[in-house]
Amino acid sequence: MPNRPSESSRRGTLVRKSAADIKVWAKTPEAAAQRAAVKARGGPTAADLEDMPELTDEQLANLKPAAEFWKARKKQITLRVDADVLDWFQQSGEGYLTRMNEALRRAMLSESAGGRRSR
Repeated sequence: MPNRPSESSRRGTLVRKSAADIKVWAKTPEAAAQRAAVKARGGPTAADLEDMPELTDEQLANLKPAAEFWKARKKQITLRVDADVLDWFQQSGEGYLTRMNEALRRAMLSESAGGRRSR
């Protein structure tokens, strides 16, 4: 059987769906039936993926690690910092708490990568 583009991958016929639309669809009887059929077969097969278009070189070049989209859970704490450190972060304006968190994350990742942990 020759490879041919699927109906959904033809140029100009792609439909964008929001995450909310997908979550609503996932709760429908049709979605439940599809999940049950895949589970009954023992998991996804090549037939489940045949309509999936291959990624272009441009799309592959623009791929980003999933970690860029993953949001860590936030936890509210009380933290005492030196006044000059707080002033320095606040000087750059709104979003200083986010920048403080990013600085702490960089320090954490740097220490994790180096295999050392200071006390």
